[in-house]
Amino acid sequence: MKALVFGMGLQGKAVVHDLEGSDIVTAVTVAELDVPQAEAWLARRGCRKTRVVALDAEAPGAVDRLVQAERPNVIVSMLPPGCPTRARATPGR
Repeated sequence: MKALVFGMGLQGKAVVHDLEGSDIVTAVTVAELDVPQAEAWLARRGCRKTRVVALDAEAPGAVDRLVQAERPNVIVSMLPPGCPTRARATPGR
């Protein structure tokens, strides 16, 4: 199962920790503004399933493009309230 996580603040880190430890999760993509900080956190914890991609969730169409590119089985948004993380469903899914 592939997971896409929006945001890697305190709660986003907890989500990534749990996904990393899950036997059914094969890959985790984290969408984050501060890529170097997120990558450093992952490296310190030895995370092997997770990679970070840069994303400004407020940029028009950015969320939809990332969801279409990643084709995750599950999406978790840990962004603050009001951030536009609503993606249109991909046809045929």
